[in-house]
Amino acid sequence: MIGPARSDELDAICVVVQAAFGRRDESLLVRALIADGAAALSLVARDAAGRIEGHVLYSHLLATSEEGERVTAIALAPVSVLPERQGTGVGAALIAEGDTACAELGITLSVVLGDPAYYTRFGYEVEAARDLVCAYTGPHLMAKALGDAALPEGRVMLAYPAAFG
Repeated sequence: MIGPARSDELDAICVVVQAAFGRRDESLLVRALIADGAAALSLVARDAAGRIEGHVLYSHLLATSEEGERVTAIALAPVSVLPERQGTGVGAALIAEGDTACAELGITLSVVLGDPAYYTRFGYEVEAARDLVCAYTGPHLMAKALGDAALPEGRVMLAYPAAFG
């Protein structure tokens, strides 16, 4: 079952994040993004007993077109699943639910930095990020339009929350 994360679940979420990545960096990022108010959406996947087995976090991005128009954008990062549950569809379900929820919030662009072999399965494309300019521009930056939105035309400057630095 996937649903919104509760504020009293942060420690349990960080245990999942650290287990998924095998290090503390990503759990520290999650804590910092939430503490800074940069988190746009935090979802958890629970097993039948209610134990958290996965988590996805989306963070607000400051995105501006060359013409100075604001683009409503978020960064997907990180998506975490307990090692024993990886490969069972939990991560895919979290991303699908998160992308849909973000679209319903009026967000038009989702950006992720990661392995194209994984994220392209969910509609993220390296080519869709070709006109995005940020500290992470390169072969692992991917994007996709959410809901019925189209990708922005022309260059878009992205500023990630300070916690990513």
